[in-house]
Amino acid sequence: MGLAKEAVGVRARAIWIYLLVAVCLAGIYFFELRQKRIRIAERISSTVMFKVKPLEISSFVISKGGVKIVATRVKEHDSANTNWKITSPIRAGADGLRVQQFLEKLSKLRWQRKISEGQENLAQFGLNNPSVVISFQGNNASGTLSIGSQTPFGDDVYVQRNGDKSVYTISFADKFDLDVDLFDLRDKRLITLDPSEITRVTIERNGKDKWVLKKTGDKWLFSDGEHFEASPERVRALLLRLWTMRATSIQEERAEDLSKYGLNRPRVKIQVYGAGQSQELWIGNSAKKQEGLYAKVVHKPLIVTITSWILSDIPTTPEGFRK
Repeated sequence: MGLAKEAVGVRARAIWIYLLVAVCLAGIYFFELRQKRIRIAERISSTVMFKVKPLEISSFVISKGGVKIVATRVKEHDSANTNWKITSPIRAGADGLRVQQFLEKLSKLRWQRKISEGQENLAQFGLNNPSVVISFQGNNASGTLSIGSQTPFGDDVYVQRNGDKSVYTISFADKFDLDVDLFDLRDKRLITLDPSEITRVTIERNGKDKWVLKKTGDKWLFSDGEHFEASPERVRALLLRLWTMRATSIQEERAEDLSKYGLNRPRVKIQVYGAGQSQELWIGNSAKKQEGLYAKVVHKPLIVTITSWILSDIPTTPEGFRK
């Protein structure tokens, strides 16, 4: 009996010892894992080109092909929010989402290899005359990235940063995302009123028929001499198309002659009302050298092209709007 109790005691002590060893080993494993993660984070941090966050950047300049694009963060009137504006080579609104993507890429940019300490001739890296130079300013940060030529195998690109004489490489994919132009960055929206804010729509075709859609409660009513309830789904589809539509190209910044675009007598005029304002879009001829249609927003001198899809969302007869 005594031997049995002693055997049980030995087994219990062994189990506790094994448990203690397991706990110690688990502690060592998680400690090593944490240290490994710290080392990886430190290694990643050491290859980041710029230690800056997108919100810390207040302006940036992109110089390429003899053109200097300047964008500045501007505080909204009576608001803590900010928008981005392009101030050169033209003055225009910027696409906030596209700018944010650009700044995210710039702030997280990492070099792949460190090639030179500055002893070699920069011409061999295309950095004596960089194809793109990006500089940024912020309250507590600033920096410059010069982009040169591709590496011999074409998978990376040579770069320099700030006043550092060293030459690095970044991936070609990163270079592609950073090598943006004026059209990429500018705001290409035409109708900016949110569909939920629109309470009235007028549509005029070829200067003749004028249709009116008016929101009453949760219903849309159609009139052009006759009156009926319109399909809310059809109206929403049209308003959503207008809101999400973007210019596909810029034809002229300031057009003097609208007739060559068919905009002196637009094929379609669409005007939307809501939130104490109205916006009107004119649609003209088919674009000659590309797919799409010429268009302009009234009171703006810009002539753009848009996709032809918009016409598929406008019924050709009043019956197309009927619920």
